[in-house]
Amino acid sequence: MGKRTRSVKRLALCCSVLFVCFEFSLMPISASATQSPLVRNCAGTSLVGAPAFTNVSAGNTLMTFVITNVGIASCRIGGFPQLYGVRDNRRYKVNVYSHATQGGNLHPTVLLPRMSGAFILDVSDDDACAANGDPDVSLYTYTGEVLILPDKDGQVEIGGSILYAPCGLADSQLGWAKGFRYN
Repeated sequence: MGKRTRSVKRLALCCSVLFVCFEFSLMPISASATQSPLVRNCAGTSLVGAPAFTNVSAGNTLMTFVITNVGIASCRIGGFPQLYGVRDNRRYKVNVYSHATQGGNLHPTVLLPRMSGAFILDVSDDDACAANGDPDVSLYTYTGEVLILPDKDGQVEIGGSILYAPCGLADSQLGWAKGFRYN
């Protein structure tokens, strides 16, 4: 075998390896990657939350929040956080009666730095809960939310949204879903 043939084969091998590496870098993070012990759960100090979208229709309000990794490392979000409403600079536990929303459920996911996930609240405007009399609006209105992360990994504060939940609400997991959009 001549030198030229060996050089061509080496060049072809190097190009093949580079091509495969490039293709793998373009692949989305798989579900198995979300279970990797190398990726830690997100801490509250590396997450920021904000209202993204609210949809009101037929007696229900879907509120979607963006949860962004502002840390310097990849981390995993998932699970159902504890939800508190903020009113007059105090926190109040909000009644979550179901872990499923009309907006679908999200799945645990890995967030790279500056990448966003989501959290959904499904608030029922059901009049049945008011059958015992009108609920005091001020007791069920919150001017912000606090999510206590699963596994006591900290908290995420979300301001800039008004939450009215006299009947309680349903929530999604923290995460993302294939085909999910904020609106």
